[in-house]
Amino acid sequence: MPCKPVEEKLKRINISMFGKKLKIEKINIDIAENRGILKEYKITSVPTLVIGGKKLMVNIQEEDIIDAILQAFIESAASLI
Repeated sequence: MPCKPVEEKLKRINISMFGKKLKIEKINIDIAENRGILKEYKITSVPTLVIGGKKLMVNIQEEDIIDAILQAFIESAASLI
């Protein structure tokens, strides 16, 4: 459930900043076959974003702060793509 609002915000940021050019993948942490990915990136909480090796664990509740942080994270990581 905590991933849904972040997912929607990522979609909006992707459209507004990149014209939907970024590929956004979701990983279901409850599926056993995804455990390797969780271990590889040392994901310990959700939602967690990984772009080009940079990792951001999102656990902030204020909507406007989440927007600003997600946008800044994507902008900083976009140079790696």
